[in-house]
Amino acid sequence: MVDIVGKKKEKKIWLKVWSPRSSPSPPSKPQPVASPRGDRHEQMYGELKRRIRGGIYKERYPIPSVVHLVQEFGVSRGTALKVTGRLADEGYVRPIPGRGTYVLPSDRWPQGQE
Repeated sequence: MVDIVGKKKEKKIWLKVWSPRSSPSPPSKPQPVASPRGDRHEQMYGELKRRIRGGIYKERYPIPSVVHLVQEFGVSRGTALKVTGRLADEGYVRPIPGRGTYVLPSDRWPQGQE
């Protein structure tokens, strides 16, 4: 729709809105589906823990950076940070700001957990 020259075009957008008169029940919301995203966190955690305990990531050496973990596991940066934070809380790694996240000596790891 064009009005007088020099004025902006006006666009009319029509949205279909549910009203009690238009249909007997509101449109149903999609039901939440079990997402593999929660599983990705657990899978990533388990894999990193396995690599640490198996010696793939050596004691006193850094694990891959968050950027590399994001690329390798296909997760968000937040998920990678949560997983490394969880490993730190459990005593497997120690983050050092500006340097990386380092594997702690095995005598500091929790005993009896595989």
